[in-house]
Amino acid sequence: MAEVFALYGAKFPSLHEAVGIMAAEMALKFHRHESSYRGGEYFRAQPNGFDEMTVEVNWEDSEGYLAEPDYADHSILVFVSNPSDSVKRALASIERVSLLRTELLEREEPQSD
Repeated sequence: MAEVFALYGAKFPSLHEAVGIMAAEMALKFHRHESSYRGGEYFRAQPNGFDEMTVEVNWEDSEGYLAEPDYADHSILVFVSNPSDSVKRALASIERVSLLRTELLEREEPQSD
């Protein structure tokens, strides 16, 4: 079985503005979380056409490296796992949001005896 992981970039002045626009445009509910692994404050959406969606800042670590250095021009990152076609269309329709990359990972099915 394959899993799809998509990374979108957004160009908004703040994390809160990005979340507010995405919540309104996609009719999603986001919950605030805190994690040093994700650069501090980030938001997770309740699943609706995807397994997981987080919205976070393309943050800089203590050594000056960005979380996603290849996309330094995108201040906000949106990570989505297994998005439905409707979620992909909804994200594509939001101004200042663009698909940066998609990864397809094949997961091995457990063998039954």
